[in-house]
Order: sequence, then C-alpha cells, then structure tokens
Amino acid sequence: MKLATRGVAMDLKAFVDGENLASRAFYQALQAEDELGMIIRAHIHIESKLREFVQTAAPAPQYFKPSSYSQTLRLAMILGLSAELHPALLAVGKLRNDFAHDVDTSLGEAQAARLHDAVGPKVREVAEYSYSKLRKDFPDKPESTAQLAPRDRVSLYLIAVRGGVIISIAAAKGLFNGQDGGPRAFGLQGVQS
Repeated sequence: MKLATRGVAMDLKAFVDGENLASRAFYQALQAEDELGMIIRAHIHIESKLREFVQTAAPAPQYFKPSSYSQTLRLAMILGLSAELHPALLAVGKLRNDFAHDVDTSLGEAQAARLHDAVGPKVREVAEYSYSKLRKDFPDKPESTAQLAPRDRVSLYLIAVRGGVIISIAAAKGLFNGQDGGPRAFGLQGVQS
C-alpha cells in the first residue's frame, strides 16, 4: 500500500497495531462464548468501533456523548459511514436485541440467513474471500460459506462488518492516500479517503 507521507505510514502502523490487539479480543469473543455471549460481546465490539468512527469523523467530537446503538448508527451514517454497511449494522443490532430480550433465542438458519441478506454484496464478497483464504489452512472445512454451520456464518459476517467499520475509521483518519484503493478496495464507496 502506498502512503502519502512517512508520518502517515507511522500513523497507519500504529493504527494497525492497535487494531490487531482489539481484534484478538473480538475473535476470542466469537470463539470462546456460548451463543448469547458471542452475540452480545460481538455487538459491543462493533458498537465500540461505530463510536470510534463517530469520534473520528465528527467535526466537533467533544460534543458526542455515547447514546443508544441506533442513535450512534444514525450519526455515523450522517457523518459518512458507507451506506453499504447500514443494513448489516441494523441486522447486527436486531440480532443483539433478539438475544438480549428472548431467553429462547438461538443461532439458527433464520438468523444466519437474515444477516447474510443484510450484508451488502461487497462486504459479502470480502467475507467469501477471507473464508477462501482461511480454508487453505483448514482444508477439512466446507468449500462454501453456505455449507457452514449458522454460528460460523454469523461469525464470518460479524468479522466482515466490523472490518468495514475499521476501514472507515482508517479512511476518516486520513490513513489512505487516493491511489491505493483504500476503502474502495473493500467496496465502501461512500467513505472518503
């Protein structure tokens, strides 16, 4: 990736290093918890990234006070978060609410399909590509994401959605120059780089 200046390169390295630490905790939440814990913790991680996006993109971030998920999402959209992510982020919120308010909720085909349908085509493409790379290390895994268990499909899409928000944060911080594709490589046309 070509970066505009050495200072930006150092900022990007620090950003990536910080994201690697945060990502480990996120991945552990996806793997180590029961379904309720997985969904609630994944939602907390994604909501945290949404708030970081708002803090980064807002012209006067000192006036942003964390509020509900839906209000934070609405503000993120106003501040330029890609419309590609909006339906998926709404579906993540709905999934979290299903688990938080109904003791009988579990991850089944219906929940996995709803999240799949909400994820835009570019984010889905990134998820499919990531899975194909992962599958090289685990050839015993199904060939297609459609063959994965619902929990695994949901995890894959949660990772891709969170990744889209992270790329949007990096773009809002100016960590891409206009030549490397930046967020557009992820299919996030609404984000400025």
